[in-house]
Amino acid sequence: MAPLMVLTIFSRLIKYTFHILLARTLSDRIDLYGDFSIGLYTAQILAGVLLFGSSLSALTFLSKYINLGKMNLAISFVRWNFRGIAGTFFIFLFVYCLFVISITGLHLFQIHALEEHKLVVYMLCFAPFIALGILATSFLLCTHHFFCYKFTQSIAFYLLGALILLLNIYFFKFPIATTESLYVFSFILVGVFAFMCVCLIFLKIPNIAVPGCNFFSIDIKYGFVKHSSWLKTSLNLLVPQLLFQLLINSNLYTVGFLSTDKTNTGKYAAIITLGVILYVLGTTLCNLLAPDISTLVAKRKVGVLQKSINKTNLINLLMSLPLTIVFCSFPKEILGTFGKSYVGVDTPFRIYCVIMLFRVLTYFPKVIAQFSNNEKIATRIGALELCITIASGIPLIYFFGLIGAALSLGIASIFDAVAFTRIVRKKVGVKPLTFV
Repeated sequence: MAPLMVLTIFSRLIKYTFHILLARTLSDRIDLYGDFSIGLYTAQILAGVLLFGSSLSALTFLSKYINLGKMNLAISFVRWNFRGIAGTFFIFLFVYCLFVISITGLHLFQIHALEEHKLVVYMLCFAPFIALGILATSFLLCTHHFFCYKFTQSIAFYLLGALILLLNIYFFKFPIATTESLYVFSFILVGVFAFMCVCLIFLKIPNIAVPGCNFFSIDIKYGFVKHSSWLKTSLNLLVPQLLFQLLINSNLYTVGFLSTDKTNTGKYAAIITLGVILYVLGTTLCNLLAPDISTLVAKRKVGVLQKSINKTNLINLLMSLPLTIVFCSFPKEILGTFGKSYVGVDTPFRIYCVIMLFRVLTYFPKVIAQFSNNEKIATRIGALELCITIASGIPLIYFFGLIGAALSLGIASIFDAVAFTRIVRKKVGVKPLTFV
């Protein structure tokens, strides 16, 4: 467990380094840094939609089949996933090509120039490649390749990005200060990342990945009943995850839409980048336990699950609290690493960090609910939480700016903690927020 936490800390430092390099490269274009952040988050959200939740259902089905030694079912599940994403990727790329033809036509007829489109419009095409990487990392986690999982999930993408930026700064000196040049940089980064993830699963789990690529094999033994169950669970798991991603990033979209100062989007993107360090560090252990939750609940080993919850919550507290204190004590110095223009948002940064600490300490109830056959309830709670964030965020952001954006997330976080804690105590029979 300790090596994994060290790896997690290293991954956050790599992501932090990448964003610092990019922000400083775009020091004269803070608005463009904000556009890149929105584009990347949007492509990641769309990637989850293209997967139809299959990367999440793998934690329920694939890990269970492997733990029970049912390799035929495991291969069948992987094959079903590959077939599904191949179809959705083809349809998406076809539709996107039609979209590109349309906006090119508008440009040629001088109706709407290409340069007037936001960067997010062009970055949507990255979604299938990001989705492929997400699916590959979920397979690595299910097969207990934890170190490879952490590397591909949290380190590889930003390490590649940082290396490309450093090579450009010291050798190639290609200016990345326009929408076009930033798009080219993003395209290279996402393409190399996806290729590396695919190669890794074929190297680490060839006994599952290779036969899983046999699209034309018909799984008559397991039939469409099993496939229907996989799809239903995948969709049920997709919606809460999609709602969560929208929740974390909804304020960034709202800031970009409501703020008259175009630099506010980039500044709030920096706040999210730093604040999420607290969140990811604290929730890593919870996510590592996710593949075993469904098994423990199915076997009614509530006592074992409760001990894991207590230990994980205590480690999260001991790790996240000191880091939060440091962030709140030296906000100007930490934000200043992005550039002088980011120093003035120290107050919303402090508020955001405290909210992230609260979300870390109340994260386990959501994980348990999602992987204990309570996906529909988790979906309803997530939908309400997103509505609360948007409904409170619009007036708060309008009147209080970035401080209001952070406060709206805090209001939704309180609702999230109360709702999921009550559900888990009632449905599963464990206390999800205890430490001993």
